[in-house]
Amino acid sequence: MKKVFLAFLFVAISAYISACGTTIPIPQEKDVVAMSKNFPNTKLSDLLRGRELYVRKCSGCHTLKNPSDFTSAQWEQDIPDMKTKAKIKDDEAQAILLYVLAYAKDSNQISSR
Repeated sequence: MKKVFLAFLFVAISAYISACGTTIPIPQEKDVVAMSKNFPNTKLSDLLRGRELYVRKCSGCHTLKNPSDFTSAQWEQDIPDMKTKAKIKDDEAQAILLYVLAYAKDSNQISSR
């Protein structure tokens, strides 16, 4: 019985790690360069904070979506809606939005708003 439980636990943890680690991009310096063209003064720490908040705050209610699954317009509509439901502070919502916009489906077409 103990071996079955341990085998199940190993499979469950492996599946969890592989599912979580592959779909949500980790910001790199090249992403900062791309974002700073439209969002001046963007720093790597801004994108990293946005990712951390996205993972922590958004996964509490639903499965995380890859930011590239949606356009910037969709994210700009969804984040304010979710902000209220998830009780996310204004500065946290801005950080999350900056992060998802960096990887949005149309990220190369985003302009500063």
